[in-house]
Amino acid sequence: MRWDPGVEITFKAKSALTSKQAYIVELTAADEVDVCNGAGDLPIGVLHDPSPGAGEACRVALVGGGGIVSVVAGGVITAGDRVGTTAAGKGVTKTADADYIIGVAKTTSAADGDLIEVILGAGMQRAS
Repeated sequence: MRWDPGVEITFKAKSALTSKQAYIVELTAADEVDVCNGAGDLPIGVLHDPSPGAGEACRVALVGGGGIVSVVAGGVITAGDRVGTTAAGKGVTKTADADYIIGVAKTTSAADGDLIEVILGAGMQRAS
């Protein structure tokens, strides 16, 4: 697993994030994150810690901070694709105008659950 974030910040986990390392997260309250639960959520970064419990500290690589990190793919993604979130916090190719993205895929995935490398900070929302 690759973890070379440009900027990493510590938040508190809203809920138990069991086995959610390398999932995409959103801000749910002040200093609190949870795995994205909607394909249209505004992602702030990628979870680094493997299984933080509810209320425990967890490290997040910020989208705007740059760097390259591993992300769990939600299906086939090709290197060069813009990557955003599924409703389960996994990476997915985003193509529609105004989709929120976390970055650009550096590597390719063949199936749901594969790990890909994503270059963070390529833009959080595509302009139309």
